[in-house]
Amino acid sequence: MRKRICIGMFLSIGVLAFLTGCSNKKNSVQMPVRETEVGYFGTTYLAERDNLDFTLELDIKPDEVSTVSQGFKPYVQECSIEQVFFGTGEVVKKGDLLIKLPTTEIDNSIADCEKQIRNKELELLHYERLKEIDPGENYDDFIELNKSAIETLKTSINDLEEKKLDYEIHAECDGRIEFIDSSIKNFGKYDGNENVISIAQSNGMYCTVTQYDTGLKKGDKMKAEKNDAEYEFEITDIIQNNSVAEGKSTKYILKPLFDMNTLDLNSVLKAKVERPVFENVVYVDINAVTTLNGKSFVFVIGENGIPQKREIEKGLTVDEKVIVESGLSGGEILCAK
Repeated sequence: MRKRICIGMFLSIGVLAFLTGCSNKKNSVQMPVRETEVGYFGTTYLAERDNLDFTLELDIKPDEVSTVSQGFKPYVQECSIEQVFFGTGEVVKKGDLLIKLPTTEIDNSIADCEKQIRNKELELLHYERLKEIDPGENYDDFIELNKSAIETLKTSINDLEEKKLDYEIHAECDGRIEFIDSSIKNFGKYDGNENVISIAQSNGMYCTVTQYDTGLKKGDKMKAEKNDAEYEFEITDIIQNNSVAEGKSTKYILKPLFDMNTLDLNSVLKAKVERPVFENVVYVDINAVTTLNGKSFVFVIGENGIPQKREIEKGLTVDEKVIVESGLSGGEILCAK
């Protein structure tokens, strides 16, 4: 008799512990699930009917940032830098002079050509006057020779002036200095490297990408923060990505309503989007919903423990919760494969 009582008490304690463990879980419910033709289902989820609200946090960064690398011509020899006009992180405009190398030899050649031009001009003036004084003598060959020499020297000066530009680096685009060669920056010396300076440029817009439905539309304004400073943007375009491989996502193109030069092109701002409360809606964990060929399904567990595939109309996705517009009731238990 005592043995039967002990066995009964042991079984009662076991059943009580099982029921207590089950009652502590709300969103994920464990119950026996049978093997079916669609495979074994383990984790289960509870469909709830309640009010649902959330705050969506987004990362905002410059859209389509590219880098333009610049350097000197291969024939430019290693030498000391004459001047660096901008530092890393500074904003530049297309055409700005960034780095200049010494051009002493070229400048000396230009000065020599200018001196020869002055001498040839004096000779030209001399023969022109002789022609006036002594018209019977032919000075035309001397005059033409000096004129030709002057033009040749002027062409040489133009070529040398163009060559000087090879000893300068001018910005090829608007942007911000992203990189300066360490030898130039630290030692003031050009050591022949192909890339001596890089400019990061943007298309002037910002963007944010999210896999969640936000309810935002074109023309909406949103604010973002960085280092306790606040910045405002306007949504100018919304791009949907329905790639099966990458997963669905939405890209928002944002126009900055401030001077972009106040931020680094590598800056990432944080924005919070407050969504309105969805009142009295049915929602389930995102892992309980399967989407195939544009249709959404869930597997509802019946009283016999067998999952049944059911098509639903999926609404917004909110903080890992999918709002179900139709096809599901609060309190039903689902499972995921």
